[in-house]
Amino acid sequence: MSIQEIFGKVMVYLAPAAAAILALLSAAGLYLLLQRKKHGAGTWQMSRLHKPFIGVLLLGYLLVVFGLTGLSRTANYAGATNFHLFSGYMEAWNNYSIFSFQLIVFNILMFVPLGILLPLLTGKLSRFRGLFAASLGTTLLIETIQLVTARGIFELDDLFHNTLGSVIGYHLYMLGTRIYQERRLRLAELTKRLAIPVAIGVLFFGTHLVYVGKDFGNMRIHPVYGTDMSGVTITTSIPFSHTASTSSVYKNEHSLNRKRGQAIAHQLQDKLGLPPIEWEGRDGANLQFHFKESDGTRYIFTYFVLDGSWDLFDDHYHPEEHPAAVAAHEARAQAEAIMKSLALLPTAARMTVTENGEYDWRLPEQAYSPRDRWDGYARLSLKTDGGISAIQYGFMSNRYVRDVPIMSPTEALDQIHKGRFDQVYAFRQGDQLDITSYELSYVYDTKGYYQPVYAFEGVVNGENLWLLQIDARR
Repeated sequence: MSIQEIFGKVMVYLAPAAAAILALLSAAGLYLLLQRKKHGAGTWQMSRLHKPFIGVLLLGYLLVVFGLTGLSRTANYAGATNFHLFSGYMEAWNNYSIFSFQLIVFNILMFVPLGILLPLLTGKLSRFRGLFAASLGTTLLIETIQLVTARGIFELDDLFHNTLGSVIGYHLYMLGTRIYQERRLRLAELTKRLAIPVAIGVLFFGTHLVYVGKDFGNMRIHPVYGTDMSGVTITTSIPFSHTASTSSVYKNEHSLNRKRGQAIAHQLQDKLGLPPIEWEGRDGANLQFHFKESDGTRYIFTYFVLDGSWDLFDDHYHPEEHPAAVAAHEARAQAEAIMKSLALLPTAARMTVTENGEYDWRLPEQAYSPRDRWDGYARLSLKTDGGISAIQYGFMSNRYVRDVPIMSPTEALDQIHKGRFDQVYAFRQGDQLDITSYELSYVYDTKGYYQPVYAFEGVVNGENLWLLQIDARR
């Protein structure tokens, strides 16, 4: 979830919360005026409105929190739980980017106001023990509601982060209270109250330094939880070599180059005659551009920052609603002219027509060897009137870096036996996995290095296709 998505969801529930707060405060103000008229200005004290005012703010805040954690999702998480503490950190590390840690930080910051409002509401919660219990109880209630309504995952990480945020808020409250009472700021008090956020900042900064110092990036295919294989029978009829060897590592020439994404978006607009760009933002770690709606079209361009691939499609086009109108030879010529105008294809790329009428450009088969290389494909889909329905561009230019030692296929198979991978759908007791093939392939790491992996294929219980990638590097 990107920062824009988080902010958008906050605004959805902030508006009704603000309206509720305003209505309750208006009612409280009217009540005050009536009391002043009835009893006289000198007999009514403003301090009596302190707790109702804080209570209203707390109510509005909880409305936003419950909206974000429950109402903003559909009921697609029936029985979903995650009792692996700190698994979010492992997942964020494997997928390292500016956005990979944002959900952790957001879950902490979201509960900072709770740690401030609760002790303001009642003196009983101005002691740490009471505040901690109330904060833990609140976040436990939220996680339980998510589990019962199937609108979220019950996660230990969320319990930890939300409670930690409340504790930070409590220390900020205590710091502010001490400054107000003593009319001065003591270094010892400041150090004590800001120790947790400073420690978090040091931890994240240290993590970044470790990442920057690594020769290569992190592999997203590395396991976070692992898979229980104790009840699974693994069979195969293919031979696995015991010989370890070396393989090349490459670097994508366009990895993390956001300016290239912007340039291609404007190039598409110019060469293809697309409407002006009306919105530019992020889709997770990637860039996204929306072209202004025109003549029934709504083109969306997404640039994948990690490897430099991209796609463009008309979100309003549905082929079944349009009868065929362009002859095959005319469409082929149109497709070739469109891609030629963009001047992005490798010179060796050759076009073929797929069974469903799409136009594919691919490179001749080539071995993985220590030289700069192109990989990937491009695909163009045309509308029935000859216009563009979608373009997918996946050609990637990779520069040779060096050779690295890799494990043998037998060692990679052993990783599967030990469950050192993550499985989207868990195996069940008695499942049988038959591995039918494997090959040495490549995937990008988080720094844009093209690293060797073993790509396995198999069948579960004789019918369900099973795919897995295992990091081949030692």
